[in-house]
Amino acid sequence: MTIKEIAESYIGQKEKRGNMGFIDESFDKKMRGVGFYDGAPWCGFFAMLVWKEAGQDISLLSASSRRIIEKATKAKNWHGEPKEGAVVVWATFKGGKRQTTGHIGVVTKVDGMTYTTVEGNTTEKGGRDGVIVAQRTRVLSKEAWKTANGLRLMGFLYSDE
Repeated sequence: MTIKEIAESYIGQKEKRGNMGFIDESFDKKMRGVGFYDGAPWCGFFAMLVWKEAGQDISLLSASSRRIIEKATKAKNWHGEPKEGAVVVWATFKGGKRQTTGHIGVVTKVDGMTYTTVEGNTTEKGGRDGVIVAQRTRVLSKEAWKTANGLRLMGFLYSDE
């Protein structure tokens, strides 16, 4: 299966309240297999699971968007344009200052200035710290790279696919 197919197969998976695991026992076991633990934000673990199941190198991935950015920006496969199968990384900004949190998703489609993602631990509005694996459509705009408050797009880590 491709990264896209794997990511899309998990749409609708839900967490137990408070990031305390997952309702589906099989999904819970897979997420724990890539490092998820009770109480942890899990968008990064979800991206790791998808890439691992697709046979990709997950050494540059992490549960932390900050760590991915630190490691991946030095790699040859860190880019400013979306590509199907890539991991997209955002950092949280408040008042123009970078915070310690962020968000991570998997790109499943690119169509001009929009790209579709499958994201774990997301909300109905596409934010971080939610309860579900969901598909989102995002806009690649100058504003996305300059957001002063909220999720700021940081880049895309390409797979070998």
